[in-house]
Amino acid sequence: MNRLRLILLLLLSPGLLTVPVFAQYYGVPVRMESRWSVGLQAGTLLMRTDVPQRAPGVQAGVWGGKNINRVLDLRLSIGYGTAQGLDLTPSSGFLLNTAYNGIAHPELGYDSADQVFHNFLYQGISADIGLALNLNRVFVTSGSEEWDLYVLAATGPQLYQTYINAINEGQNQRYDFGSVPTGDPVATREALLAQLDDTYETTGHRDPVNTTRFGPWAVNTTFTAGAGCRFYLREHLVAGVEGRTTWVADDLLDGREWLEDNRPSPETDRLFTICLLAGYRF
Repeated sequence: MNRLRLILLLLLSPGLLTVPVFAQYYGVPVRMESRWSVGLQAGTLLMRTDVPQRAPGVQAGVWGGKNINRVLDLRLSIGYGTAQGLDLTPSSGFLLNTAYNGIAHPELGYDSADQVFHNFLYQGISADIGLALNLNRVFVTSGSEEWDLYVLAATGPQLYQTYINAINEGQNQRYDFGSVPTGDPVATREALLAQLDDTYETTGHRDPVNTTRFGPWAVNTTFTAGAGCRFYLREHLVAGVEGRTTWVADDLLDGREWLEDNRPSPETDRLFTICLLAGYRF
């Protein structure tokens, strides 16, 4: 009986020894542990609108995510962004714009003989939920746990307010844009910044038919596509960078939706963000 036990042990032991070797070195799938990540993000907001930006805006917010499997992550994001714009080209395409045509300021409206320099102050809050596809895990069944290269798609609501610097609020009078030199962008910019009081006292034009409102905020639906790279530092820390393009069902983020002949602009506004991410994984 003892000899039989010894023979069985010798026969089985090689197979027992090869199991961990095979699992470690020959690509047996290792299931990724399902974990949550939460963190902060901050970066730059760029806007493609009818009125050019004065300078890059600011974007900040919070984000969260959860591993669904090795390839897909659930992603959530809530952000706040703000930016200013100033057009250095005089415009006559404002006759339908309530910020300039006398609707907002009955006694201080501009008329068809005037020209204005469009400007805006944008403030927006967005929230979205979507999926991130980890490209470095698609064709790899193990390893690569310390970083992710991903693309994402998301959708969600956006609330925004836009304000226009249409009048000199302190002097209660409209601006004399006829004195602003044109043809030299530097001189035009300097003259405008010297004249504008930077109060942004007038609510930007809103579409009375297609705009949904929540108090003072206009409400939209957004669709976002993006890409990024995240690094897992030690066991719990996450850091990375992410870029996003957001399509908005609205052309009034800058308070303007008309061409010079007062026809509607053919494209809606779009947002671009580039943010640094930092977070905690648990």
